[in-house]
Amino acid sequence: MKSQGGKQADPRLILQCVATAIHELRIRPALRTEEIETGARQHRKGEITKHDLATRWSRLFDQVVKPTAFDARLRSMRRILPAYLAYLRSGKFTVSGKEIRKSPEIAKVLKAISKASTPGVSQKTRTAAPVPHTPAVLAPFQIELRYSSSDREAEYRGLGASAVANPILPYLVTSSASTVASGRQRTDRSDKIVLKPDVIIRGAYKVDALVDRIAIFVDTVATTSVTALHDKISRATAAKTFVRDLTMVTPRDTWGATLPVADLHKKSGQHFAILIQDPNAELLTVILQAIERDFGTTGSIQVHMIEVAIDFYPKNTTSVQDAILRREQMVGLLQRHHWTPHSLLRDHCPSVPRYVDARQIYAEKEAPRYLFAQQGDSFHSDSEIEQPKVRHRILSSKTGKDIYLGRVDKRDSQAALNVIQAGICDGDQ
Repeated sequence: MKSQGGKQADPRLILQCVATAIHELRIRPALRTEEIETGARQHRKGEITKHDLATRWSRLFDQVVKPTAFDARLRSMRRILPAYLAYLRSGKFTVSGKEIRKSPEIAKVLKAISKASTPGVSQKTRTAAPVPHTPAVLAPFQIELRYSSSDREAEYRGLGASAVANPILPYLVTSSASTVASGRQRTDRSDKIVLKPDVIIRGAYKVDALVDRIAIFVDTVATTSVTALHDKISRATAAKTFVRDLTMVTPRDTWGATLPVADLHKKSGQHFAILIQDPNAELLTVILQAIERDFGTTGSIQVHMIEVAIDFYPKNTTSVQDAILRREQMVGLLQRHHWTPHSLLRDHCPSVPRYVDARQIYAEKEAPRYLFAQQGDSFHSDSEIEQPKVRHRILSSKTGKDIYLGRVDKRDSQAALNVIQAGICDGDQ
């Protein structure tokens, strides 16, 4: 943790406060059931206040402490506990050789003390002097993951909607920490907060990588046509392929990158691009042998594009329902946290820069959806942060568009992300 000026918190005292808060949360269900000590002290939001700590403290430690003494202790807890939970998630804490990555009860304490209201400031004080800056409360939160419709949910879950709980994506809000072994933190990350998904990935998923598509260039000796070459490959294999004549390509022929246009002196019917789905060494050998046998080849076979798909399979699951929830969490994580350089997602010749920002195109609607509302600016891309209209759009409090689970039909400008999401949503988990 980054050190702060002034009097430092007493670790033993903070530990006692945490124990008191855990005790308070443990006994509350019994108190509500037996209607003991409730009345005015019931908290609708489940928060823990300084008055709660003062009451429990006197009984646990046989020491009377005024509630005001817990103002500073609560501030210290709100600062220390997020750093402690982040340390656990780093995997550096072990007990008897076992990694400890979570502390559910302490996470509940952090949530409860973060809900507590801070001491008010009188009107007289406000007019006499400005209110000092109060650091943001680092409280955990959750994002609900949803499908665009009940039919879409039934399609991908394969079960009745009531058979599986609603999926969520929990987050921890922590202070920025160093990511290097030296422990030195970059100055531009100082005093920043980090929103980190509270999801265990290591050990919870099996990950496979496979070549999803490959595009190659082939020059033939004999003159032929796209249709004849495609038919020859289809008769030799059951592979799904697409064939283009490089002397007749159009800007719409984009396989990873726009296909190059052949030199004008080259003849049509001899220079081809072939896209092969789910390739392997044996399949490529059969295809090239068939082309060589019937048309002959000249020069070397060139690779234009290799597309790799990453498949996630939930492992060590206790039920089908658990596997479904884990799959949905992974989809939610990839939708929000898997990003590639913006230049790779751009259309090669976008008529409007804003078009590259489209996040989803739903099957029910042809119009693209954007992460940030347009708010009168439908031209500039979200990446053009130097534009005042873009900054206004991003910093607006207006609710953005939902990101739904299930199949998402994206534009070609986002093919890199589409591969991963489509693979998961369409059953490859």
